[in-house]
Amino acid sequence: MVKIKPIETWVENYVVSTIPGMLKQTRYWLQKGFPMDHAIENAIKYGRGQLHAGIGTTVTPERAETLFRMLASIANAMADYCSTLKNENI
Repeated sequence: MVKIKPIETWVENYVVSTIPGMLKQTRYWLQKGFPMDHAIENAIKYGRGQLHAGIGTTVTPERAETLFRMLASIANAMADYCSTLKNENI
């Protein structure tokens, strides 16, 4: 018997999958010489477009916010960890 993931899992995975594309968009605009705020603004436009095209209203804005805030917390914790490595001269 084939086990199928619940739609919520698929949607959450899609939300998370927009992150690499937004990072690439940010780096692209920075390499073109644009300031960070402009690069991030364009990356957000890209991410919004991906979400609307891929999942539409399948996920609530509250759930999407929760996922992105969780990802931000994880990214900040990892940045803090990397900072400790830098300070230890490893």
